[in-house]
Parts: sequence; C-alpha cells; structure tokens
Amino acid sequence: MFTLMRTFLLLCALVSSPLIYASQDVVAPVIKRHRLFIGISVSPDLCYRTLSYPSSYTNYEAYRNEIPKCGVTAGVQLIYAFPKLIELQAGILYSDKGYQTPIGTDWASGNGHPGIFRQKWVYDFHYLDIPLRVNFLAGKKKIRFCGGIGLTTNIFLTETSVYTEHYENGDLITKRHYTLKNKPVDLSPLVSAGIDCRIRDRSHIRIEPTFTHNILNTADSIVWPFSDKRNPSVKEYYWSVGLNLSYYFGL
Repeated sequence: MFTLMRTFLLLCALVSSPLIYASQDVVAPVIKRHRLFIGISVSPDLCYRTLSYPSSYTNYEAYRNEIPKCGVTAGVQLIYAFPKLIELQAGILYSDKGYQTPIGTDWASGNGHPGIFRQKWVYDFHYLDIPLRVNFLAGKKKIRFCGGIGLTTNIFLTETSVYTEHYENGDLITKRHYTLKNKPVDLSPLVSAGIDCRIRDRSHIRIEPTFTHNILNTADSIVWPFSDKRNPSVKEYYWSVGLNLSYYFGL
C-alpha cells in the first residue's frame, strides 16, 4: 500500500509541476470569481482489489492469478467555492471497479471450435457513487494547483462476470453472467492532486490523478480460487488509481 501511495504522489507531482511553473509568467486579468460551478467528469481507472485473510492461509496467494483491469468513473459534479481558495464538491457518478483473472491455455475438441484457446475471466462491479470532498487551491494565475480529500458513498448496482475463450484461428466465445453478491453500500476515502486551468471567465478544466480505496469489507464471503466454495474469513476491498478529467462552468 505504501509503495502504491508513493507512486500516486509521484504521478501527481509529474502532472502538476511543469504546468504550474509555466503558468507563473501568464498574468490573468482580474475577473469576477464565481461561487457555484456545475461540471462533468470522466476518469479512466486502473482497478484491482485487496484481500485480507488469516496468516494461516499460507497457500492462498499461490492459487491467486489475478491482475488489474481497466475501469471508468464518470458523472456530474457540483462545486461551491469559498473566498479563501477552498471548495466544497459533491456529485453523482457511475463507476466500474473490479479485476481480471487470466486462467491460461487449454485444448478443446468436438465443440465446433477445436484447438488451443486462451481463457480469461473479467469481473466488473458497477456502483453509483456519491462523493463529498473538500478542495484546496493554490495560486492566482490562469493555471493553479488543486488538491482534494473526501469520502465517497458507493451504492452497489450489479456485478458482471465475463468469461472469454480466444482460439488460435481467431474465434472468440464470450459468456456473460450477472449476479448481486456484494454488500449494498460501501465507503471509500478519496485523495487527488492536479491542476486547474481557467479557459474563460466562467469555464475551468481540471486534470487530477486520483486514488480511492474501500474501507468496508465488500462481500460477505469470497469464492476460494478455482472452487465453488465461499470462505467468509477472506475479506475484500476494491481500490483504483485514475486520471480525472473534468470541465466546470460557473453559474
């Protein structure tokens, strides 16, 4: 977790530092500061999960064959700006979290698709997110630093599990399953840091690397790898790293 946070902070610095430095020579005209902004945002995310289980399960990691997947978070945001470069932000977002499990290769015959094929499971967990966060701004130029901390209420919608078989001759077989296994509500702290760029009197664009991590156990029980047995001792927490792109318009 500490390595992941260091990587996230380094990404924030790389995104924000050159643009903030370049903006120091750009003198912005004095304009009216709007208090209320409405905007849209979209964030391509890298998603995964953290599992917690008793130390006696020494062979559990050996059976895991999971890797991160690409997800997305998008929706509508509302910002109220206070006089001292502090903002209160809320929104309604859709998010796709999860992970994927490449199983490996196998041989098939007699099913209309003979030959060697690659197998993979992709697990998508769909949520309605309601974030509430406080933003901090620094600078009075056209391009400013912005950072934020907050808490998101995650309302579970559904899970989509997609199984694919990719054959050597190019054939692709896909099987889709829908389930409702997760707990209905979760909470995830959020941290972000990036830049805010004013493009017109009322219009702003923001680019922010973000990091979220659930703090409640997502599922009542977890399926043991390569079996149908559920183990309630294993706890699951989703996390994601994203690059949030947003556009705001002052009202």
